[in-house]
Amino acid sequence: MEKATNTLKHTTQMNVRSALLPLTKRYRTDLLSQRPKRLNTRFYTDTMFSKVGTSLRGNKCAQIFTDGNGAVFVYPMQSKAQAGTQLLTFTQQVGVSNEIHRDGAPEMSGNSQFNRIYQEYRIRSTFTEPRSP
Repeated sequence: MEKATNTLKHTTQMNVRSALLPLTKRYRTDLLSQRPKRLNTRFYTDTMFSKVGTSLRGNKCAQIFTDGNGAVFVYPMQSKAQAGTQLLTFTQQVGVSNEIHRDGAPEMSGNSQFNRIYQEYRIRSTFTEPRSP
């Protein structure tokens, strides 16, 4: 009984589909979040801009991801519009975080690529308060 309880406690039901029998169609899993590794932690992200100028590769800013406990991942960008691409790179290289805490920057909200990617991977998103450091 204890083994069954532990199994149910650690099993997710994110990909359950139901159909009336007889099942005549094979259902494909639409959740891309089941393929990459899931990280059971909250990550924080923000865009950092260079005050010195551009790098040799033409990068003017970077997208930073951190868990607040020492793990920091920095992805250089040529413009802040590449934030969505860097989120995709982060999920492929590191894993998919359960939650991302971010600010309300235009490149990370609305109909942006960043917004579409975290919705596609079923990442919960929280925001900082407007105009607060």
